[in-house]
Amino acid sequence: MEKERLWNLQYVALMVANIFASFGFYMVNTMLLSYLTGNSVGLTSAVAGVVAGMFSITALISRPFCGIMADRFNKVWLLRAATVFMILGAFGYGLSKTLPLIVFARVLHGIGFAINSTTLISLVSQYVPQSKLGEGLGYFGLANVIASATAPGFGVVVADLMGTERVFLVAGLMCVGEILLLTIVKYPGAKRVRSPKSSSEGKKSIGFRDIIAVEALGYTCVSSMFSFSNGIVTSYLVLYGKELGIGNISLYFTINAVAMFLVRPISGKLMDKKGMYVVAFPGIALTIVSMVLLASAGKFTGGAFAAVMASSVLKALGQGAAQPSLQAASIKKVGRERSGSATSTYYLGGDIGQGVAPMIAGVIVGGAATALKGYVISFYLTAVLLGIAMIGLAFIYHYEKKAEKDIAFGLEVEADA
Repeated sequence: MEKERLWNLQYVALMVANIFASFGFYMVNTMLLSYLTGNSVGLTSAVAGVVAGMFSITALISRPFCGIMADRFNKVWLLRAATVFMILGAFGYGLSKTLPLIVFARVLHGIGFAINSTTLISLVSQYVPQSKLGEGLGYFGLANVIASATAPGFGVVVADLMGTERVFLVAGLMCVGEILLLTIVKYPGAKRVRSPKSSSEGKKSIGFRDIIAVEALGYTCVSSMFSFSNGIVTSYLVLYGKELGIGNISLYFTINAVAMFLVRPISGKLMDKKGMYVVAFPGIALTIVSMVLLASAGKFTGGAFAAVMASSVLKALGQGAAQPSLQAASIKKVGRERSGSATSTYYLGGDIGQGVAPMIAGVIVGGAATALKGYVISFYLTAVLLGIAMIGLAFIYHYEKKAEKDIAFGLEVEADA
């Protein structure tokens, strides 16, 4: 029977497991390039960049199949297997000194992380009451916020005190902590299945709809624009700050994490009570304003730093409200029996958006008269794309309302007959 309480033991255990997994991920990503180019390994910056990027490529390729596995296999055992991959990958970085072994560790880590992140959301949605799905996923996503704000600094401290190799050891131990937590998580299995026909478990054939949740594509495309903005900001904000002569611009990320931490639980509750669109439209609008403000920060004489920090807050409020709501709506759209497919589709859009953004911005910056102008154009482009996403979401809203009216009208006609 579905639990009515949000904060049940299974949910809390999965949430802490997510914190451990995210913490290990951000620790590795913070120190990997410096480790690969250091004396221990001695790779060139170009080769090290390719190795680091293999994580995203591997996750992107793996993502569609993660949903199928999450829908058809025991999610707890799948999580345990994925965590073992992550442990081997994290330990492998520190133990490997040759390029082939490091590449192998990176691929293992990428596959494990893709399966882990998809299956965690799919499994946790089984333990969140349907009426509190937005709130539950909002709280659950705070694991990434906490980890992104604290893990990089912790990784640097570990590296300074014990050496970079120990960073990977600690990251691996974080994953060990996750696998220990999973021992108290039970797999709900068939208890959540409404009928044999609605369940994906036990199916042998694989169709396109098993790989991609077509019903959730609209929400995914909208959400991917937030990931696009993340890709550009994280890649070019520091360089943009240097062009503007702004010191301590890294505070942008700290302020962003704090504001997102505060808004996610509130927006989740609002989504559950009023619906996704009540949260998503204002969220997109705030993010558009944030990107315009970021792009025009140089026009504020003496106030560029304040403009960038204000942009950080607005982006956190907008994205922190809209993205979890879109994710919850994607799962609701396809049903819990296909929550794995919905989650993998949603993350696939995010992977593409975050991966493509730096490439496009790099072309723009390279072709602009000055680097500063290139950064400004890239931020404005993000605002335009978010505007297009808002228009697209408006079309989806109109279509859904029309479909609801058609169904209601059909039921009335049937009742009259």
